[in-house]
Amino acid sequence: MNRNVKWLLEQWQRLAESIGMTGQFQTAMFQLLQKQYSEEGRHHHTLERIAMHLKALRSARRLADNEYALELAIWFQNYIYKPDSESNEQDSAEYAHDFLTASNLSGYADTVFDLIVATKHSDDWEAFAGDKGLFVDIDLVVLGQKPEVFDAYEEQIRREHQHLSDETFREERLGKLRKLLARNSIYITDFFYNRYEEQARENLERSVTALSA
Repeated sequence: MNRNVKWLLEQWQRLAESIGMTGQFQTAMFQLLQKQYSEEGRHHHTLERIAMHLKALRSARRLADNEYALELAIWFQNYIYKPDSESNEQDSAEYAHDFLTASNLSGYADTVFDLIVATKHSDDWEAFAGDKGLFVDIDLVVLGQKPEVFDAYEEQIRREHQHLSDETFREERLGKLRKLLARNSIYITDFFYNRYEEQARENLERSVTALSA
């Protein structure tokens, strides 16, 4: 077990014990999570992404109303991920809801479902507040990383969409990046805005320029 997976296992066990998940469900679910996030064809939506998001939540934990629900949402957000699907968030949210209900943790099920679905980044995203706004910001934290981290992320996204021609990928990716740049602010919370907004815009603009060349 490498260091990153060991750290993630520790985070999962701590969370599971804190919310009262039985040992049977703890072990079985971590094994399933590890298997899902290590699927062939995943390059960004992996265990490393979970680690990045957990660390982002830790840095902003004072803003959280329900930290355990946010952690659960991070773990399950991309449990189901198919690059050619437009229902990944919905499918993952439904899986999380079913799992939490079956695990006698139904008190978290609806909240986790709503948090994951919020990362569809619908047009009403600016109305998100509280934990929902925080979770959407965490979902976009990679955009505000150092250029080399962001550029690696862009390469990973391209690798996950190998089924698309260069032209089709370029058009679709440009549409998504330009939509983000058109926002008054990329991040909802002041915490993430102050930390990442400037770098995120620089990264996005650089990527748009490269894709438009």
